[in-house]
Amino acid sequence: MQSNIGDSSNKFIFTLSSDQRPIDDHVPLQLLKRVLKDISVDDNVAEHTFHGFRHTAVSNLSLALVGHSDLVEALTDYDESDVIRIKQGILGEHTDAQDRWYALSGIMGHLSPERSFEYYNHFATLMATYALSKADITLPERTLYNVTGFTNKKLKENNATVSNSSVSIPSIRTLLFKNIIEGKRKSPKFTVENCDKKLLLSTNTPVTNELFGRYGLNRVQLLLQTYDKEMPLSKAAQLANISIHDAKVLIERASEVAAITTKRGKPRFVKLSDSKNSVLSPLNIQYQSDLRLLSFLLSNAYRLREKSETDWTWFIEICREKLSSSRAYLPFGKEMRKSCSVSLTLVRNCCL
Repeated sequence: MQSNIGDSSNKFIFTLSSDQRPIDDHVPLQLLKRVLKDISVDDNVAEHTFHGFRHTAVSNLSLALVGHSDLVEALTDYDESDVIRIKQGILGEHTDAQDRWYALSGIMGHLSPERSFEYYNHFATLMATYALSKADITLPERTLYNVTGFTNKKLKENNATVSNSSVSIPSIRTLLFKNIIEGKRKSPKFTVENCDKKLLLSTNTPVTNELFGRYGLNRVQLLLQTYDKEMPLSKAAQLANISIHDAKVLIERASEVAAITTKRGKPRFVKLSDSKNSVLSPLNIQYQSDLRLLSFLLSNAYRLREKSETDWTWFIEICREKLSSSRAYLPFGKEMRKSCSVSLTLVRNCCL
């Protein structure tokens, strides 16, 4: 970066004290990583970049400049004095002026506020949604009737706020919600993770024991497939929208599964990418009917694991010994009669 001020128009702004040549790109990045490592307890702090801080700065400054105080308090550690200082530092005396987005984009070096808002402000949707939830939006009674069919009698029965022949939309929020979902879907069920569930072959209960159910088949498979392409784990996790900590756990577990071999030393559950190296991602499901059964099997597997940990552990041990990438079925001999009842538990209701 060169200076355009006064007599220093041909001099670089960022140089070493002993040299007028521009410093290399890696110098400020190494300094940033060193500083962050010294002040942070985060193991992944070395992966932070200047550009990442730009995104954080735009998001936090937008909250301070135009965000609701509830959001500022919940998402940052700024108090009222911090917000006032930020506003005065960026906007001057007129902190409620209409050019706040332009001031922010100017600091970031963007040509227009649209770029700052669309690509850098990661709180934009949340800010807009929260502002709408707080806004007292009104519609004329006739317009509301044409859209929803709500009569004046029905509005009064549901305690709607009507003033000057206009209806307050927030006052009929419950009525609108009931009208939207009536006969179309059940009310959502809010649940928490069952912390009593155990790992496949362990009696311990780690915090991340339900990662597969939390992220779903497609996202976990995308993580493994991307990682198989020798992409850095941080990038693969970002692409699959999985936290870096959970991604590490999933990769470790997939590696353990991939390391299981047959009696001949071949990978049991995955295929080799070449003559020596195996991949972590499982084989793709070929038939739509098998894909439809998958969610039922997973749900029933959870039930079996909760009902009888002994049967579940036994069944997994059998699968580990008998299943392979070339034989996705279990033979039922006389000595394996127990597997019949366990297998029926897994596939029950799948074909109904």
